[in-house]
Amino acid sequence: MISARRRIHRPWQLYGCAALTLGAAAGCLLAPNPSVFWASLGLLPISGWCGVDWVRTAARRRARQSISARLSRLPDDFFLLNDLTIPAPWGDTHIDHIILSRWGLVAVADGADPGWMLQRVEAIRTLLFTYGLLSQRTVPIAPLVLLPPGAPLPPRLQYDGLTIRIEHLRLNHLAPSSQPVLTEGDIAAIAQCLLQARAAM
Repeated sequence: MISARRRIHRPWQLYGCAALTLGAAAGCLLAPNPSVFWASLGLLPISGWCGVDWVRTAARRRARQSISARLSRLPDDFFLLNDLTIPAPWGDTHIDHIILSRWGLVAVADGADPGWMLQRVEAIRTLLFTYGLLSQRTVPIAPLVLLPPGAPLPPRLQYDGLTIRIEHLRLNHLAPSSQPVLTEGDIAAIAQCLLQARAAM
């Protein structure tokens, strides 16, 4: 059971960089007076910012792709849901990946700046409680931040969860409980609840 929402990436930063650079060049070459010339030169810093932003965005996209490729090779008893935005009392909450198994759930964030991981865990817990899936049991839900291959570990962590590079990922990192706590029916019901909550938004 794998859900993936394909995003269309348009390099608007690159387009903006090229357009601003061409505009600056045209303004400098065809300037009828000095004020237009200097105004054209003022476009260059904005063009540079767009170029740097495009490079950073492309690097983040490659990192996410490497993490998604590794997670897509999980064994069959681990179920992966990708790119979910679910409702929560404090507002919609985006979660890069949710991994379900007999040993519980793991909320996964891509990259070293995950934001509030415990908030994502609580969003999942609140949603499952609202749908009556936690009324008679305790389902362990763990946060996990995955870094791209070779990425340095951040010097300060913003939460108490686990942060590891994707090449060091082991199956025990994806098992919040040491004992099975969910049946296949439970997993299917939780996955359906998460997908329906996303579809309803």
